[in-house]
Amino acid sequence: MIDFTKIWVTNPIIIDKTWRHPLLYTESHLDTLNYGTGELLKIEKKAYKGVKFILEPHCPKDMNEANKRLVIEFKPHYWHNANIHNANDFNVRQSIGTFNQFINLFGLIDTQYFKIVNLEFGVNFSVNGYDKNLVLYPSFHSRNEFRKSRDLKYSSIAHSFDKSGKPNKYLQIKFYSKGFQFPDYCNENTLRFEVKTKQSRKLKKLGIANLKDLTELKTYDNIYDELLKQAGKLLLIDLDIKPNKLKKREVNKLIECSNPFYWNKAINQKRVQAFNDKKKRYLNSLEKTGFNLTQTVIDAICNKANLLMV
Repeated sequence: MIDFTKIWVTNPIIIDKTWRHPLLYTESHLDTLNYGTGELLKIEKKAYKGVKFILEPHCPKDMNEANKRLVIEFKPHYWHNANIHNANDFNVRQSIGTFNQFINLFGLIDTQYFKIVNLEFGVNFSVNGYDKNLVLYPSFHSRNEFRKSRDLKYSSIAHSFDKSGKPNKYLQIKFYSKGFQFPDYCNENTLRFEVKTKQSRKLKKLGIANLKDLTELKTYDNIYDELLKQAGKLLLIDLDIKPNKLKKREVNKLIECSNPFYWNKAINQKRVQAFNDKKKRYLNSLEKTGFNLTQTVIDAICNKANLLMV
């Protein structure tokens, strides 16, 4: 379920102990210039089997913090699969076991010093009759449109924007084809729905503060609830409507709704609730046809999440 986590360590004793671990090997040394101060900053990188350890400059908030920060980037699902892929299912027990293995391997017993600052979690799932092209359908998360991602073909991402038009990096939703990414390790029609958050407030709501929390079963109950909550905000525009049992006026309205600009106009209306009202009417009309693509996708995500909690 958990795909990626970023960890910060600012305690000087813990940093030194972890950085000197004999399993770590040096990847690179980088000197970069701080254009604001003219100071030359040193960034060092070590690694072990896909886990990255980065030592970078840090502005201490108090006397207990070092002037350097250790950043650890860990992909537990990949780690579980010998760092090859994350295309299979990764349930809660496997996730907890992987984090415990990670902690024990590097002797990270003082877990309170390992602060979680970034988390990605999601599920691999499939929808009968649909393949990777489902990712290309016009789709939205809440009032945010999914846009093509540069990272991978058949991949999209949704997020809000601030007043200056810059993307919100604190909560992002990914929807992409896992079957296209790893055809040798899963069914070609496998999709992935993923939540990425780096907001401390959001992590606290999930009961996540430090590394130990990712070994607690109750944390995964919170992650499960959050995953279903975010999945429930999806809207996929069906491009193959079967207008059974609909009046001509309703059919014409569904055709109008199949145009992404219809939804973009709703997003940009002054009345914030306009988008949600149109979404509700659209989904109600689809229910009359006997097939609601959005609900079908949400159900597939929820069903897989339920299986991973066992």
